[in-house]
Amino acid sequence: MMAHIGHGWERIGNRSFRALAVLLRIRDFLSPPSRRAELWGISAGDTVVDYGCGTGSYLPAFADLVGRGGRVYALDVHPLAIARRSG
Repeated sequence: MMAHIGHGWERIGNRSFRALAVLLRIRDFLSPPSRRAELWGISAGDTVVDYGCGTGSYLPAFADLVGRGGRVYALDVHPLAIARRSG
């Protein structure tokens, strides 16, 4: 038997996920993810895991920071987040 881990984000409806995506775009416009990601000490060649990547707004910034020698992994449980990042 597996224990349930998490806060219920895996059960968020598609409509709610889309509304959250709009709010995150506004957040990212006001405070770009690239500016925030630079503060976290990510360097060329690093490996970054964005656990709960959601809309993936940090992924381009992470990819730029780690460069060709690094890796960025995006993990999420919501089907729309997975479809968005894999497509």
